[in-house]
Amino acid sequence: MTQQQLETNQLINANGWNPANETWAYASADDPTYTFTISAFDATTKYSVGMKVKLTQSTGGTKYAIITKVVFDDPGSTITAYFGTDYNLENEAITAPYYSMLKAPFGFPLSPVKWTVEFTDTASRVQATPSSGTWYNIGTSTLSIPIGVWNTSYQVAVEFNDAAADTWSIYATLSTANNTESNVAWTTLALNYATYRLILSLSRAGLITATSKTSYYLNAKTGYADLDNMYFRGDQSATTIRAVCAYL
Repeated sequence: MTQQQLETNQLINANGWNPANETWAYASADDPTYTFTISAFDATTKYSVGMKVKLTQSTGGTKYAIITKVVFDDPGSTITAYFGTDYNLENEAITAPYYSMLKAPFGFPLSPVKWTVEFTDTASRVQATPSSGTWYNIGTSTLSIPIGVWNTSYQVAVEFNDAAADTWSIYATLSTANNTESNVAWTTLALNYATYRLILSLSRAGLITATSKTSYYLNAKTGYADLDNMYFRGDQSATTIRAVCAYL
C-alpha cells in the first residue's frame, strides 16, 4: 500500500466518508427528493437505502442527502436521495461524491428538523352540516410524503356543535384520499355525551412507507346524523401533519 493510499484510508476512518470513485450525474427533481445516475454500473451492489451521501456543486457548495431508493437500470443505475430542508440537487455537474454507512459521518446534519416534511395550519376550518359517515378533508389539510420510511404523526383540535344536546361521535384519520379512511390504524375517535359544543385534541403516530411520493389527507367524519358543524380548530392548537425521515 502506498503512502497516499494509507493516508486516504486514515482520512476515511477519521471522518466516516468513502470516496465514490464514480461519476454521478443529475437526473431529475421532485423536491425535496432528487435522482442522480451512475452509468455502466450496478449500484445495488454498493449502495443501499439509508446510506448518507455528500457531494459538491457550483450552486450551493457541499450538500448532504439520504439514499431512499437504488435501481439498476442496466447498464446504469438510478439513485433516489432525500436532500432535506437545506439542500437542492441542481441540474449541473456533481463533483467530489462520497458515501457513508455511518449514522453520523463528519459534517452530516443530524437535527431531525432538517429531515422533516410538515403541514401546519393555524386557522379555523369548518365543515357545515356534515353527513353522517362521510369523510371530509376539512381545510384541505394535506402533506406530500416523499419516497422512504417516515415517522409520521398528526395532531388536530376538533370541534363539533349542535343546537340540541345529544350524543355525538367524531373521527379523524390520515388517508391517501381526501374522502376515505385508507387505514384504520390512523383513525382516532372523540365521543361526546349530551352537551352542545366540545373541542378535543386528537392525534396518532406511526410509520409510513412510501414507494412513491404520496399525498396524505387529514380527514374527519361524524357518526351523528344532525350535527350542525364540524371544525379543525388550528387557531386554538395548530393542525399538523409531520413526517420525519426514519433513516436518521
